[in-house]
Amino acid sequence: MKKLLLLLILSLNTLYNSQIKLHFSVQKKISSGKYLLKLTLFNETNDFYALPLDKSGFKAYYSSEYCEDQNNINSSYRYFSPTIMIKETSKNEFLEASSRMLDIVDDQHDSYMRKVELNKKDKEKKLFNWMYKNDIDNLLCAQKNFYLMNNILMLKPKENVSYNIELDVNEILRSDVSTTYDYYILGFNNYSLSLDICIEKNIYLDLTKEQKIKLKKYKLFSGIIKSNNFSFDAYK
Repeated sequence: MKKLLLLLILSLNTLYNSQIKLHFSVQKKISSGKYLLKLTLFNETNDFYALPLDKSGFKAYYSSEYCEDQNNINSSYRYFSPTIMIKETSKNEFLEASSRMLDIVDDQHDSYMRKVELNKKDKEKKLFNWMYKNDIDNLLCAQKNFYLMNNILMLKPKENVSYNIELDVNEILRSDVSTTYDYYILGFNNYSLSLDICIEKNIYLDLTKEQKIKLKKYKLFSGIIKSNNFSFDAYK
């Protein structure tokens, strides 16, 4: 019931904030289910807006994780990345993704795990420096604050921001160095793909007092931003 109420509130925010828009175009097809996309976020208002956007990848759709907050920040997950929404064109229900361990051949396993460990240590070092710099004494608060501030996007009135990124519906890594990935089980059908950005208002509670002052001229976006649709055949 709580989840349904949250989605209703966010949906109302979506209508109110409809002038913050997301559009993507397919630059080229790389292989089956893999595309190079150009994403553009538009601020069509006369206001300054700030919102988190993780440009490093995508999220797969799970109903239990849609609009998820950062309470599980220790898990490897791109909270602020666009969510991949896929449905058969003849149906209204979105497909949920599945998850599996990354297949790593034996002769590459040790080197990959060393890379994972080095990445972990590098993040820990950056995090402790961040705690000192921003006077944060709680590790969980620092993790949430670090991820939020390093992915905050500030948009001027009428400004748009674009970036190119590869999307592979068959392998959606949960982080840059991850041992698990998500994927969609698709049949020989025509599908509609779109992207959602869902941001809860309470994520901004993770900002420090000084950060809030720096962002005071910006409206902090919360709600759901829905993109255009792209039609594709899974195995063509």
